[in-house]
Amino acid sequence: MISTIVPYVLTFMGLIIDGVHDFLGMAIFLTVIGVIWTGIAGLVKDYSKKGILIAEGVHGVIWIVCKFFPMFGAKLLGGITGLLIGAVVLIFAYIYILEPMFSGNHDSGDSPWEQEPSGGNGQMPNIIYDSNNREWHCLNRFANGEAEYHDKSGNTIHIYHSNVEGNSAATSEGVFHWY
Repeated sequence: MISTIVPYVLTFMGLIIDGVHDFLGMAIFLTVIGVIWTGIAGLVKDYSKKGILIAEGVHGVIWIVCKFFPMFGAKLLGGITGLLIGAVVLIFAYIYILEPMFSGNHDSGDSPWEQEPSGGNGQMPNIIYDSNNREWHCLNRFANGEAEYHDKSGNTIHIYHSNVEGNSAATSEGVFHWY
């Protein structure tokens, strides 16, 4: 894609330099580079002879439009630039705004089950602490929002989604917290 577009950009740049600074030599130099680049790209990409001639002819069309109809050439260049900038803006908007908005992974802030806690996977963390700051490690996670933890002594607790508030969970075994 780049090897197809850049040669034409070089031709446009040369013509702009010629129009602004009256430097025809630079316009010819950049166009020659663009024409050679287009020819090599056409050969590498196995274009037919007709395809290479059409690709090279675009350089001639750019010259004719920009030299004989400079206002139209400027509008054409402005339109192409606007389309490219608009495409980039749309791609970024889709990636960073629309896709996260409709992907179903919403951070509602209502529950740590839906947030990214220290475990980093959208679930309760792997280690929680009781009121005496003893570690409890996760054994199992269940689809209904329940998580099962155990301590070094072999004691087991179950924490349900309804028990969680903020960074703590109140259970029949006491209050458990995490950082």
